[in-house]
Amino acid sequence: MFSLIIYIEGRMYQSSRSAKKLCVIDEGWMLLNFKSDKIGNFIEEGYRTARRHYGAYITITRISRILNPKEPARRRRRPGPTPPTKSS
Repeated sequence: MFSLIIYIEGRMYQSSRSAKKLCVIDEGWMLLNFKSDKIGNFIEEGYRTARRHYGAYITITRISRILNPKEPARRRRRPGPTPPTKSS
């Protein structure tokens, strides 16, 4: 895991600032609840500094309540209508 973090940080912050960069973290709640603070700090710092390097971080999760509702950057999204399902 730490090797991946070092690789992503290197690509995000040491490459050309004119190149667009995107780090997508799927099911990020698992990493935010990880035993080591290094991973949570990596995600938090990435969100704060990526724009200066023409980059962005996206965390994908299906469970919105696990994100801290007190964080100022959190945006609530109302769920859309449930798509129709095929009845058996």
